[in-house]
Amino acid sequence: MAANIIAFCALIATIFAAWASSRSAKGAEESAKLAYQTLNRLALREIAHAANDVVADERRIENLAEELRQGYVQLSQYHRVSNSSVEALCLAEVQNKVKLTNSLTDDAKKIVADIGSIQNASESDITQKISELDNVLSQLRPLRELLERELSELQGQNKIQQEQFNFHLQAK
Repeated sequence: MAANIIAFCALIATIFAAWASSRSAKGAEESAKLAYQTLNRLALREIAHAANDVVADERRIENLAEELRQGYVQLSQYHRVSNSSVEALCLAEVQNKVKLTNSLTDDAKKIVADIGSIQNASESDITQKISELDNVLSQLRPLRELLERELSELQGQNKIQQEQFNFHLQAK
């Protein structure tokens, strides 16, 4: 009789252990699912951040290009050679840099427009999209920095020309 009671208690303990194990496995599964969703959201946030950086650099480059256009026109006016071939060449070069920027950012904009499908993408696809955006940024940043240096030099030249122009006006 004592052996039956011990066996019965062991059976109940085994059933309870199986039930607890089942609940624990379900909890672990839920935790893994939540962790995956969190990582997915973080990856999507990283994509959104990189895309915003691309758009910000594109806008900055377009603004720099406009300032360069105005600066080249102003410089040619100081030299009294408006619409010269040098001015046209400089303006065309600026326009080429804007076209390059637009072609680079088109791919990034497609990624952003397709963000809905990325939400359900695999980890490798998400990593690839982040890599593509980083690649675009790595090409845009040096271009933006080049335009910033070019604009700084141009502003310096225009300032010198303006000072010389003002000096000649005062001398008269």
